[in-house]
Formats: sequence, C-alpha cells, structure tokens
Amino acid sequence: MSERFYAGRWSDAIKPSPFRIVPWLIFLVSIGLMIAWVLLTGDDRHPFTIGIVTTTALAVFVWSLKSNGPIWTSASFLTIFIFTYLLELIGVNTGIPFGQYEYTDSLGFQLAEVPVVVPLAWYSMAIPTLMIARSLSKRKFIVVMMATIGLTAWDFLLDPWMVAEGHWVWQNPEPSLPGLTGIPITNFIGWLISTFLLFLILDLFPRRRVIPLALPLAIYSWQWIGGAFSNLVFLDNSIVAYYVFFAMALLAVPAIFTQYVKYR
Repeated sequence: MSERFYAGRWSDAIKPSPFRIVPWLIFLVSIGLMIAWVLLTGDDRHPFTIGIVTTTALAVFVWSLKSNGPIWTSASFLTIFIFTYLLELIGVNTGIPFGQYEYTDSLGFQLAEVPVVVPLAWYSMAIPTLMIARSLSKRKFIVVMMATIGLTAWDFLLDPWMVAEGHWVWQNPEPSLPGLTGIPITNFIGWLISTFLLFLILDLFPRRRVIPLALPLAIYSWQWIGGAFSNLVFLDNSIVAYYVFFAMALLAVPAIFTQYVKYR
C-alpha cells in the first residue's frame, strides 16, 4: 500500500503570485499613454513619449525581477544602459555607427548630449526581443541573429516616429530606404551592427529553464500591430506601416505560432 499526497495544482517553481500582475498593470498604463499620444498633436506629445518609454521599461524590469531574478535583472539593465548610452554618445559625436545626428531638447534630461530616456527605450525592447528569440532556439548564433533582426525591425517604427516629432535630426539623411526619406540607410546598418554586438553580450547571461513569455510577447506584439495600425490609420504613413508590419513579423509570427502550438 502506498500513500499519495496532493500538494495542489502548482509546484513552487510555477506557483502564481500576485506580484505577476504588477508588470501587466504598468504595461496597461503604457498602452494608455500611447493611445493618448495618438490623440494629441505637437509639443503636447513630448511628455507622453517620455512616459511611454519609461513605463514600458519599468514593466519589463519588474517582469524580469520575477522571471529572471534580481541579479540577472540588475546586471542586464546596467549592461544595456551603459552599452547603449556609450553607443549613443559616440554616435552624436562621431556619426559612427548610425550616421551624423543630434538630439533636440524634447526628450527631457540629457547627459552629455544624450537624453537619459534613450537607453531606457533600448532596454524596454531589447529584453523582450531576447526572451522571444531564446524561446525559438537554444543555439547562440541563431538567438543572436533573430534578436538582431527583431530589434532592428523595431527601428522602422522608432526612427520615423522620433524624426517626425523632432526628437533628433539627421545631418545627411540620404541615401535612404525607399519610402523612408529623412532617415539614412546607414542608420539601419548601424542598428544591425550595434544590436548584434549587444545581443552577443546579453546572450552570455544564463537562461532559466522556464520563462513566462506572455508579457515580452505582448510588448513586442503591441509595438508590431499597434505601430503598424497607428501609422496606417492615424499618422497617414502607410509606407512606415508596411515596413513595421512585415519586418517585425519576422520575429513576432514564429513566436506567436510556437506559443500557440505549445499551449493549445
């Protein structure tokens, strides 16, 4: 005769916690700010831009505390912040690797000509992109390449948005990609190189066996679908909408499909 003890539905490793709802609530605030941004015009949008970036980055950070632990989260945040700040600092002073550009004063506090909110923007999408890429493969090269493509694809949304709002100015915007006038092609080449190097570093961080992907995928998919939709319907920029939709789909669609197959 044997005895079996029922310890409940959830093991300690995956037991739900009320803390898990916090990053979702923060992300909902970010979505609300994005909707408000679309309805506003001119300089009234600038504080909402900063708010969108800050709340999204905070949602990612809080999510990571629970999913990856405080050491992993703090180390990855500092790595991304320092790497991208130095990258932007070199960029505005030398034009390497993106091309010659400069920031205006519309993005808030600057540290040596680089708005502090800019590294936060990098962080807010780099971690979700890395988590999605890791969910699709265990091979380092494939993970780094998928993450590089996924984050560079996001710049098809970011750069036209920021340039149109006057947050930064390109000194030599040509040659550009078809339909993306005002943004030099060197910008996207620079993104490919920079994100590749960034993800080479980030993928050195250890993996956990089980990572809840819902929030990273929601953030990336919102930028994908929401960005394409807002450009098509509200911003009257169908070219950008097409770039965003098809480029970001390269990472988003496989991730959504694999999650559907896994949990159906």
